Amino acid sequence: NDLIVRGGGPSENVFYLDGIEIPIINHFSTQGSSGGVVGVVNPDFVREISFYTGAFPANRTNALSSVMEIRQKEGSRDRVHTKLSVGASDAAITVDGPAGTNSTFIASARQSYLQLLFKAIGLPFLPTYNDFQMRYKYNINAKNELTFIGIGAIDNMTLNTGLQESGTESQRYLLGYLPVYNQWNYTVGTVFKHFGSRFFDTWALSRNMLRNKNFKYLDNDESKPKTLDYLSDEAENKLRFERVYTGLPVKLMLGGGIEYARYTNSTLAKVFLNGTVNDINYHTQLGLFGYQAFAQVSDEYLKNRLKLSLGISTVGNNFNDNMKDPLNQLSPRFSASYVLTDKWDLNANFGRYAMQPAYTSLGFKNAAGEYANRN
Repeated sequence: NDLIVRGGGPSENVFYLDGIEIPIINHFSTQGSSGGVVGVVNPDFVREISFYTGAFPANRTNALSSVMEIRQKEGSRDRVHTKLSVGASDAAITVDGPAGTNSTFIASARQSYLQLLFKAIGLPFLPTYNDFQMRYKYNINAKNELTFIGIGAIDNMTLNTGLQESGTESQRYLLGYLPVYNQWNYTVGTVFKHFGSRFFDTWALSRNMLRNKNFKYLDNDESKPKTLDYLSDEAENKLRFERVYTGLPVKLMLGGGIEYARYTNSTLAKVFLNGTVNDINYHTQLGLFGYQAFAQVSDEYLKNRLKLSLGISTVGNNFNDNMKDPLNQLSPRFSASYVLTDKWDLNANFGRYAMQPAYTSLGFKNAAGEYANRN
């Protein structure tokens, strides 16, 4: 499920769910990237998707290749609906309906039975994935609304140790080096919107976290020492404010945000090198305060056939002096769209973009215990 846009890497894409950034959208994702084998987002929740491969909206910062905006549908306002689905590798339930006079909800849960299929055909690894997703919307009054979303996944891969004696040579070889894999992640967020007479405000507060754990016992025997014990966490807490002016001759958007992120990695491993067994004992942790600011102006001309948009944004953090300076990450962008006919549009855009490296790169320490990529 790696997404490659304009030749960029899988980690250069950013995804938003109802205005909340979700860093992980796939099961069994690669830490520091967006790849994975199965999507986490439930298609039954999706109302529409906007996919930007250039001139991203200024309020969608920290992206290089693309921005995907996923907007979810609301739950039913009349009665509760339930949907059960069974696929080749998983089963799911989705429930939606009213949650009061002015509120609705939609929620789902999914569990895989892929490990049963893999075991039946004699594979040495047995993956299992589970996920949940929910959305709650409350219309406070005619001018204020509140939306809460949550999405998460639990991914595990155990070993089919029954093949250690009866398996083929290739099966036993895979069992000899594959680790046990445990990973979970979640994103929760709240979006508050206030509609004024000539503007509307958006406040978005969110938290996401990933835990990645791998371990390996010698000969897959839990009574023997571990040859690998890897544990890494990534967590982000974000607050963003946007104001869109609708009563001006042009549409104007202004805003900014702050965030705090924490990354840890603890790795204990035994590595066979040059005829000897070497112990690796690696620990690192990193805390980052970050910020963003943005502005965008847009308008329509020639009887709404020509649309022009000009935006600018910047991001930064306290990792080093270069990243602290907002001018180093200044990102202007411009787009134009002209309606030629009912079926043809002519689009053009250009921009300069900046994106923070993965936490696995920022938090990496060398043998001296220093952040190797800080300078």
